[in-house]
Amino acid sequence: MPMHLHRMVGAELKKILTRFSGWAGIGLSATIPLLVIAALLWVRSQTTGDDGLVVNNNPISQMVAFEVHTVLDWALSVRNFLVLPLMLLMITAQLVAGEWKERTLRSLLVRPVPRWSVLTAKFLAVLIYSGACLLLTWILAFAPAIALFDFEVEIADVSLGYLASWGTDAGFISIGLLVSTIFPSVVGVVVGTALGWGFELALRGGLKAASFLGVEKADSIGPWMPGNALDAWQGFSGGWDERAFGGLAILIVLSTALAVVRFARTDVP
Repeated sequence: MPMHLHRMVGAELKKILTRFSGWAGIGLSATIPLLVIAALLWVRSQTTGDDGLVVNNNPISQMVAFEVHTVLDWALSVRNFLVLPLMLLMITAQLVAGEWKERTLRSLLVRPVPRWSVLTAKFLAVLIYSGACLLLTWILAFAPAIALFDFEVEIADVSLGYLASWGTDAGFISIGLLVSTIFPSVVGVVVGTALGWGFELALRGGLKAASFLGVEKADSIGPWMPGNALDAWQGFSGGWDERAFGGLAILIVLSTALAVVRFARTDVP
């Protein structure tokens, strides 16, 4: 990494940690696994005796595995259910669209560095932040759980799920970069991304409907689309989908490239 880019990434990381959203993401990353552990402990306490919890005439103790693997699984699932992805989108928007609206972005552009390095530094800073948050969640899920629950199931698969989540986080960050070059406000980025997400869901639904009605290969496009790509991390529980990771790679490269092109041609006041 060029020295100037290294310094720029460090500066962007400091910006993240001076904002409420940055510390909120860290707080959520630490809180989610602890809440999952607390919930599992409570459920386990309700499974003893004749009055134990029953769902559909089945004891809940037969439905929930009180394992370290379960803690890691649930913590990652809760973390990725819009909670941290939305936070990463907001942080990315604050670093680009927010600074654009506040007219502080131009101070970076007057420096003798190429414009692409400004976006690259922001992308890498949020990606490093994301990796640190993921690691924090894994540690706070694993360390207490190993003392409180059974450790009979291998955790390599779910740990790979955390690693895969770093890749899907990169997808959200790249989308945030691109949309931030279109809407110069944090609210605009969030709303614009939500509208795009809704359109993508509708399109995937239409493709499935077309496939059901007999249109050949209509549903074969779905696994490569952004929605499935950003769910690639779920492969640890049901088998990894190579098409999802292929779609994720395309999404990251295409979104980042378009963001760089738009940013290079945009007049930032």
